[in-house]
Amino acid sequence: MNKKIFKYFPLLFLTFSCNNIHNPTLSKFNYNNFNQLEGKVKIKVNFSEKFQVENKNLFSIKAIDTFKINRVKIKVSSLRKDFNIERNVELVPGGIEATLSLPLDKLYLVTVQGLNDDQILSGAEVKGYFKLDSATEIPNIQVNQYTTPVANILYSLKEKLSQNNTSTAEGSNQQNNQNANQQQNNNQNNQNANQQQNNQSNNNSNEKLDLYSLNIKDLEDVVNRTRGNYHPSLINVDTFVNYILDNKKIPDNVPENSLLKPGKIKGTITGLKYNEVAIVTVNDPSSKRTIVVTPQLISNAKDTKIDPDVNAPAIDFVVDNVTPNIEWDIYVNSSGYTDTSTEVQKVKVEPNQEQTISFTLKAGNWIDNPINLSGNIGSSDQASVALDGVDNIHIAWRQDGFDTDTNSGIIFYSKWNGTSWTTQGVNISQRNNSDLRGSMLPSIAVSIDRLPHIIWSAKSSTGSRNIYYSKFNGVEWTNPKSLPNSTDGTNNDITVDNLNGYIYAVWEANNNIYLSQYNKSDWSNPILVSSGTMPKVAISSDSILHIVWKNVNSQTLGYANWSLNKGIDSIQAIPFSKLGSDVENYIDIDVDRFNRLHVLWKNDTYVQYIIKSNTSWSLPEIVNQIDKKLLLAKSFASLSVAPNGIVSAVWGASDSSNNSFIAVRRRLNDGWKLPFKKIINPNDTETPSNSIEDIDTTKKSENINGYDEIPLSKLSTVDGAPKIINDFKGNVHVIWSNKTTPNDKDLLHSIKK
Repeated sequence: MNKKIFKYFPLLFLTFSCNNIHNPTLSKFNYNNFNQLEGKVKIKVNFSEKFQVENKNLFSIKAIDTFKINRVKIKVSSLRKDFNIERNVELVPGGIEATLSLPLDKLYLVTVQGLNDDQILSGAEVKGYFKLDSATEIPNIQVNQYTTPVANILYSLKEKLSQNNTSTAEGSNQQNNQNANQQQNNNQNNQNANQQQNNQSNNNSNEKLDLYSLNIKDLEDVVNRTRGNYHPSLINVDTFVNYILDNKKIPDNVPENSLLKPGKIKGTITGLKYNEVAIVTVNDPSSKRTIVVTPQLISNAKDTKIDPDVNAPAIDFVVDNVTPNIEWDIYVNSSGYTDTSTEVQKVKVEPNQEQTISFTLKAGNWIDNPINLSGNIGSSDQASVALDGVDNIHIAWRQDGFDTDTNSGIIFYSKWNGTSWTTQGVNISQRNNSDLRGSMLPSIAVSIDRLPHIIWSAKSSTGSRNIYYSKFNGVEWTNPKSLPNSTDGTNNDITVDNLNGYIYAVWEANNNIYLSQYNKSDWSNPILVSSGTMPKVAISSDSILHIVWKNVNSQTLGYANWSLNKGIDSIQAIPFSKLGSDVENYIDIDVDRFNRLHVLWKNDTYVQYIIKSNTSWSLPEIVNQIDKKLLLAKSFASLSVAPNGIVSAVWGASDSSNNSFIAVRRRLNDGWKLPFKKIINPNDTETPSNSIEDIDTTKKSENINGYDEIPLSKLSTVDGAPKIINDFKGNVHVIWSNKTTPNDKDLLHSIKK
């Protein structure tokens, strides 16, 4: 599954394929004939979670909004010649290739700017340099944070020399005008001689520094010695530029004041309640995300001293190592909270100085009326959801799949753009393949290019059931294609690796679990993972697959991980408690930004949770039980991990009057949210009721019972598994199938914002 998209930033690898289009036998050329020859430059962009560094512990995961990047702007210019080319290139998982035609030249500069559509993302920029001097030799270079400061020095030198030339030309023109006004008092020959001498002097001055004569290797060496263990963005470019202009050479030793002293951003966050977590992000690549946690509050039913509606004290935050003299974006994310100041604020720090900024947050509320996203007359159920990097929610579901008819059912798709659903259903499974029938159990994942991939189980015209796959290529959906050897496949799940663009599918067939890989062109023959049913798959940022399934005829779950290097590894039993009867099982999993695996298991009327960190499993926790009182699960259950680490679980429940509703419970910093009780009648005793449903003498708050109740979710029975999504802005989304009659189910969408 792919509920959220991981945050990656492109590393640029430039591979040059140079062809002499005028004389195939000529491999070198005269640089004075700049436009005589032409070569082909092939630019390949790959993705990685971190920039390539010699010491991977040197830099933390960057604070850049890399998850928003879906294309890059590539600018290439000659260092000395008047040549520039610019192109916007779409990004896809695993990288893209763009071919540019360039004249052969001694030195080019290249800038790669990350874009969100056409919007420039500050901080998401790397620069580099290369030479293109041969029609047969193919140089290989990298453009990353290490090459950026050297490229910045070269860019600045080019700009300053260009400004000097412009100033010289303007001075010469001014002098010519003055000479013209004094023509009656001066000899014309002397004027011409003086002008010629001035021009020659200016030319000599310009030729004192030839950018092509600079030894770039020496510049790289002194910059690296200067940087040491500091982030490359802290190189003081002006110091190097001024030295080179003054001395007409690369410095032999590290110049004085060659490193910028980083600044610091301090501030406070108000509005959070006790035990809440927030993340402060400055999109400077040298800074770290800062996690802040409010004070702990004893949250149990016996606590009557503290009003739960009162916010926690303001919490301080500090962001260190901020690159100075640049205006950065800063924002706060906390699941279930909105920023009432502004979503994104601008901040700029001076070298070695502190800048203060504050944020005010407000706890979100569920919208009054859920949105009917399917909008169909008939049955809409079996929803699967995924979030992309700009908070679009992609959903696939089964339409008109009547339970008693195994030949009914088609797969629909829609997308939430932040304000509305862009369509009320696109038929995926019957596109140019109308003989598919009985389509069911769709699973959806979204790759870093923001394009969805869907697999599902369906029957062909022969009646054979297989796993089918379709993707949106940016223009249209591809024709459904069956996965190899997926006969009798059902209970499928899908995830995408944004490092290489590979898609992974798992499914169940005849009580066995299978795994197949899509390498952007073909699906591999499946491999057997284990015996079992109901598999789920998720991928961590280190490209390790996590697979969880239910063991056959057993109240136990199994786990295995898979990687390209090792294949299937570490098959384990998940230490869940055996509760209730072995009926009504459902599994959901998610991976957080620390690559920890979170597992939710609904069995009978119980919902259990466990987390795997490194090689250890935590003790299992019963999510739908408080003080030994069970809020029975009447539907399947799902979970989602927010960017700030808060875990949310959702399931269909029923109250004391047997009314169905959607229950949401959050796992805070100190564990699952517990109810607060506050006596509102001062004449009453300070002894609260032991029943969490006895609220007549308690103060109502959004967490009075330890659960959130979604408004108007009591309209009818919850069918299947309600889905929950935490987006990057702090909003919480719940989508469920609302069953009024067996053949009338609508998909409803509620938002806490």
